[in-house]
Amino acid sequence: MMSSSKGQEGTSEHEWSNLKKRFLARISDVHGAGLFATYRYFENFIPSGISVDGVGELRLPLSSHDAESLIKSNHTTSFGQKEQTIFCETERKTLEIDGSKVSFANEGWHGWLEGVVQSVSKDLGVTGGSGGVQAKLYKMLLYEKDTSFNLHMEYNIGHVRNPYHKPSLQRRWFNLKGDDYYRTRYVADRCKIAGDFCVLLANLRKRIIYEDYGGEKSEYTELEYVVDMKGFLLSTSIPTNNNYILQQPPCSDSSGDGFIMHDVHTEKVYNVSLIIVVKKDAVTNFLLESGRPDAFERLLQTLQKCPKNRSDRIFIEELITQACYNQLTQNCPKANESLLGPIAVAAWSIADTTMFRNAVRLTTTGFDEKSISTLGEMVCIPQLLVYPDHEFIEMFSKMPDLYRICRGLQVFRDGFLRNNFGRASEREAQQLANWIRGRISQALKSLQNAYPQDSLALIEITKEYDDKMCEEFVEPFIARFLGDSSFLNALAIGLLSLSQRSDREQEVVSRLLPLILDTAASHFELQKYFSSRESQHSAALVGALYQQILQSNRKKAFELLDVIQAQAIKISLDTLGQIFPPLLEQMMLHIGTGSPEICEFVRSMMALYLTRIVQEKPEKPKDWSRSDYRVNCNLSSCSFCPSLRDFLVDPDKEGRMFDSRKNYPHLQQQTRSLPFTKYETSIDRFKRVVIVKKILKAWENDHEWWQRRASKAQEVFRQLPQTALKQCLGDQYEEILGLR
Repeated sequence: MMSSSKGQEGTSEHEWSNLKKRFLARISDVHGAGLFATYRYFENFIPSGISVDGVGELRLPLSSHDAESLIKSNHTTSFGQKEQTIFCETERKTLEIDGSKVSFANEGWHGWLEGVVQSVSKDLGVTGGSGGVQAKLYKMLLYEKDTSFNLHMEYNIGHVRNPYHKPSLQRRWFNLKGDDYYRTRYVADRCKIAGDFCVLLANLRKRIIYEDYGGEKSEYTELEYVVDMKGFLLSTSIPTNNNYILQQPPCSDSSGDGFIMHDVHTEKVYNVSLIIVVKKDAVTNFLLESGRPDAFERLLQTLQKCPKNRSDRIFIEELITQACYNQLTQNCPKANESLLGPIAVAAWSIADTTMFRNAVRLTTTGFDEKSISTLGEMVCIPQLLVYPDHEFIEMFSKMPDLYRICRGLQVFRDGFLRNNFGRASEREAQQLANWIRGRISQALKSLQNAYPQDSLALIEITKEYDDKMCEEFVEPFIARFLGDSSFLNALAIGLLSLSQRSDREQEVVSRLLPLILDTAASHFELQKYFSSRESQHSAALVGALYQQILQSNRKKAFELLDVIQAQAIKISLDTLGQIFPPLLEQMMLHIGTGSPEICEFVRSMMALYLTRIVQEKPEKPKDWSRSDYRVNCNLSSCSFCPSLRDFLVDPDKEGRMFDSRKNYPHLQQQTRSLPFTKYETSIDRFKRVVIVKKILKAWENDHEWWQRRASKAQEVFRQLPQTALKQCLGDQYEEILGLR
């Protein structure tokens, strides 16, 4: 027995202790009138004198003659319960004789049987004795020789104690036995009379973990498979506090349901059933005590699985209302924006229009796709068209961008068609399509911002709808946001990608691309074309854009070349090295157009590549001066560092010997940090000295890296179309490819 944590709020420890004692004392006084089942060994058994019509009185043990006679008088028996009754010899190979054909010849048998009935009635707590309880013969079963009653299941009563198996979800108050049944019913009846409390049932799972088996132990307690009084599953797991358990289950070392062995510890598991008393207005808070981030959404999904024809459906709907109301009123809406969609779905499932309206009005960015799809499955067309206050229209208008609106409408339609497959008429399908068209048209007129992802939505809208939709809504939308570089580049990339696929897509491209070509060059952003695509494909898009602009406005096309070159100066070296080969190769395809500007562009880009990627060849030092390096010293009386500075700037000295007897660690630290020197330590019988020599290691490293970059550049240049490259470079071809 346990109480919800909400029951202890505002109660002192002493009051809580007294309350627990009084509660336990009261239910401990509740007992059943008898046992659930009884058995006993009865002495002085009297033979019954069994007699069967057509056979006569049977002699025991049964003779072969009597057995053959019985077989002729019977039929195959069935087993099961009500409509589950079946005949199956694999489960029960038995013959039966109807009870009306069987009698008892011994008169003393009836008196002995009456005494048995009186004893059984007393044990079971059934009043009336032999006058109220009777033993009636139902039928007589006969097993053939060498057959047995095989193990099988007549019907299921959920009662599992094995810790390695899930308890049956059929746990209900009427499955309880003996005093457990009466005490549970007593508590439930009293809670119903009080009106403020309700009763739940659960399995208490207690794990005791022994570190290194037998050593220090720790305990973890949780409730599993919490159900209402009708057996509906409310939660699979809830952590609980031992302080709220009124009577702790016995957990001695000799008890428990089993051990689970691990490498570093051993778990001992206990499972017992509990009655949970919780305030009605706190049931959902109790069910949400797991603290999981998705606990609220999981609870709503669980509650919505309750069939509408269940007797506890009203109670489940009250829990849905309670959970949603608490979320809307007790928590900050902005912090729980993601939960408004599930709340709207739950509200619609129980026809709570007020709560649905509140969820719609509280959202600032619209619902998630999963919730929208579920609403599509639940709504019917008349509701959608005439729903008061237009909450469904507002639900989509709250979404901040065109892409999300179109995506939401798509999953909404898919949800409706999925749930109404084969049932929705053509008229309803057309009404839904018209309603969706109206929402898209309204969005195109009213949205105040355009985002890069909206370009995908515009392309899909142009594909799906007629010219009227494009002329009245799509084209004005694009015209409003031509100054938005991010949106404009995304739309250009989308259309140019579409033009590379097939001729079927050309109609969309030819319709939308001319709308943006005049501003595409001035708003071109090289980085966006190469940000998330394979370089060769991205370069092809840039080449396609140049070709499109060149056909309509040569001046704008040349402006595009200048913009590309200007932006190539600013991008990172890694990006430049990645995009340079495919971009130059694509642009060189247009050399045959007779435009000198494209040749100039190729020469400028190659020069830029050499300047930024290859860089200047490092010059070998002409003397031993290392004046560009500064020696930092924080010691006030250091005699070594001034001498080291003089040595470094001296162009004639390659090496020098320094006395290190005074401060060897400091001398070692200063000389080791020099990238162009090496030092040797010499120790003789008179003094300890350090010999510092100047070397060319730094220059050698720089030269090696330059040579690698130069070889890479020459390899890149050789991969370009050589005929076109010679045409661009002219007499400078050999000089540039030789990096001279």
